[in-house]
This record gives sequence, C-alpha cells and structure tokens, in this order.
Amino acid sequence: MRLPHRLFLIVLAGLVWLVGSYPLQARPADVVVPNAHQSRPQAQQSDEPLQVVTKVFEPFVIKDGDDFKGFSIDLWTEIVRRMGRQYEFIEVETVDDQLAAVAQGKADVAIAGITMTSEREHSVDFSYPYFKAGLQIMTRRERSLPFVNLMTVIFNPAMLEIVGIFFLIMLIAAHAVWLVERRNNPDFPQTYWRGIWEALWWSAVTVTTVGYGDKTPSRLCGAHVGPILDVRRTVFDRPFYGRYHRLAHLATVG
Repeated sequence: MRLPHRLFLIVLAGLVWLVGSYPLQARPADVVVPNAHQSRPQAQQSDEPLQVVTKVFEPFVIKDGDDFKGFSIDLWTEIVRRMGRQYEFIEVETVDDQLAAVAQGKADVAIAGITMTSEREHSVDFSYPYFKAGLQIMTRRERSLPFVNLMTVIFNPAMLEIVGIFFLIMLIAAHAVWLVERRNNPDFPQTYWRGIWEALWWSAVTVTTVGYGDKTPSRLCGAHVGPILDVRRTVFDRPFYGRYHRLAHLATVG
C-alpha cells in the first residue's frame, strides 16, 4: 500500500473517532432504592407487598382522598404491573424522611420529585432519570452595549469549542482529500499550502452546505469523505446549533 493511502486511512479513522466521541448530557433522576447491602430481603424473596414511601409533590405525587395519583405514581404502577407485585404506600412529610426510610431498610422504594445529589448517593441508589426539571434562575437585566455582548458570545468557551471542533473536522477532511487527489486532480494542487487551502475550501462548503460543485474528488477514496461529512452534519449539527442559538440569545437579552 502506498504512503498516501496509509495516511488517508489514518486521517479517516481519526475523523470517525472524533465524530463518534461527542459526549452526551446526563439528566436528573427521582426514584430511590436501597443500596445493595441495605435491601429488605423479605420483600425481595417473598410475595409480600413492596413498601413504597412517598410524599405529596405535585404534579408527580397528588393526594386524592386516600389514594395517590400523578406522574410518578403512574410510572410506578406500570412498573409493578410488569413485575407482578403488590405494594403499599407509606406517606411521609419530607424528602429526608423518604431517604431515611429507604436507607434504614424500613421501605423498599421512595418515589416522588427526589433530586439526585452526590451526598444522597452515598446512602441510597437512584433509578435512571425519567424527567428533566429544566429549572432556571432569573435576574434583573443589566444595560450593556450590544458589541460587548457579541464579544462575550464569540469568546465564550462553549462557542470556541464549537468553532474548534468544526475546524478540526474540516482540517482532517481536507488532508484526507488532498492526500488522495493531489497527484491526479488539478482542483487540489500538489504543493502543500495551496493544495490544503483548496481542500479546506471544499471541506468547508461540504460541511456547511451540500457543496458548490466547483471542486469534486475524482478518486474513489476521496469521494467517500463527502458522504462521511454529510452523515456527521445530519447526526451532530442539532446539538451544536442548539448550543450556538443559546449563546446567540445571550447577545440579544444581555
């Protein structure tokens, strides 16, 4: 295998790794069970009802006479239906009472609007998250210059991260195309700086649009880079643009 093809495969592997390594965001959870060593064995190894400690926390837990309803209650009802188990609710006043009941083995499950914290995780286990609260803090708007707001957004670390990732993707794609096309395609000159400049232009218009058609790879390996960039744009542009619009909103509201 000739050297340009080897370099192309190395660069292409780096592009695929970069695209696939974008982190996902975590969400809060609010179902609590005992740690493994704290579980109530009699409830797990027999058919006796599970003891579920809860508190009123609308709209997740709503007291309706002697019954409970709400989002968390509906979810728990479906869980035990699939488990084929019976359960009993124990009502308490505070979240601390719920956590204490589970940690001390007096209850099997605590359910309501319970926020996951690192301190609480030392004594109980949380379920997977099923609701994102989306809490925000509002403050009085301060008067500021639009230019200052714009500069704040442009040099925000999150914005620099977005720009840096996009530029790195374009740079990797440009080198991959140039290494393959430089000997047989006049659109990508053999000299490094001129060739990379033309390849970077091609990768930029491919990443941001569908390409202008003024430069096209002629070899099979080079032609595969374009579809990879299109897949990256389809899968990953939404979170990137979402972060961009949130940052741009800061420039308008101050």
